[in-house]
Amino acid sequence: LIVINSTKEQDALEICKFVKSSHESRTIPVVYIAEDKKEITDLSEEGYSGIEFMEAPYSAGLLVSKIATNLRLKKMAGANEEVATLSEINLRLRDLNHRFTKDLQEARKIQQSLIPAALPENGDIDLAVNYVPLEHVGGDWYFASQLESGAVSVQIGDVTGHGLSAAF
Repeated sequence: LIVINSTKEQDALEICKFVKSSHESRTIPVVYIAEDKKEITDLSEEGYSGIEFMEAPYSAGLLVSKIATNLRLKKMAGANEEVATLSEINLRLRDLNHRFTKDLQEARKIQQSLIPAALPENGDIDLAVNYVPLEHVGGDWYFASQLESGAVSVQIGDVTGHGLSAAF
């Protein structure tokens, strides 16, 4: 990440243009601080991308927040994958897999909480159920309850598809 403060550098605008025109540094996020909105407008109109603008004066907290956000976005986007080592790519894949597994576990807990823990008992019928989704979570749902009249109400739902989207 590069922070360019036009209040400190005479040629801040030229530095920003240079950084974004170089093949090696084109993907590096830039936070550009300017007192004059015209500088910001000029860069935008010239089509420079990947530049986060801040107007001076600024607070240190806002600057730190912009820097942290840009670094997280760059990491999430995998902007360095073309130069990343195999171990860095494996680490990223492991992190994504861990997050995906955690999301599936949470979805399964939510789905299980919607299914009744016990079925109503009635002397006229026996109810039993075995719910096993094809994947970690599924799009099927059921509910059974005994009504005040003594009748048993059973509802069954089936959503087309498998997995997380069907479950929700």
